[in-house]
Order: sequence, then structure tokens, then C-alpha cells
Amino acid sequence: SGSHDKEEECPICTDDLKNEYTITLPCGHVYCRECIMENIFTHNRYTCPFPACINGKLVYVKKDW
Repeated sequence: SGSHDKEEECPICTDDLKNEYTITLPCGHVYCRECIMENIFTHNRYTCPFPACINGKLVYVKKDW
């Protein structure tokens, strides 16, 4: 309970984020695993897809994703 437990939405699909299915990028934005993997492997984008992200750090793909 508390503000830390508030439901967040994936910026890509707007579904509620569930911890076991999320990826947090180096910039701190959180996405569904499926969304960020599609972003990386289908669209070959290795930066944060969040429109207003000013950090845009490279996403280093982990083998266990």
C-alpha cells in the first residue's frame, strides 16, 4: 500500500505494468517486456522510445530478456 504501489502504464501499449513483465531502461522509463523487445528487434531502435526522453541512452540487451 502507498504511492509506490500505484499502477503505471506502459507508454507504448498503455497496459498496466506488472513487475515480472517489465523492462526498466537506463533512463528510468519502464515498458512491457514485449513492447520494448519489439521496439528493439523489429524497429532496430536501441534508444528509449519515450517521446520526451532527453536521455535516450543505449539499451544494452541482456541475454535473459
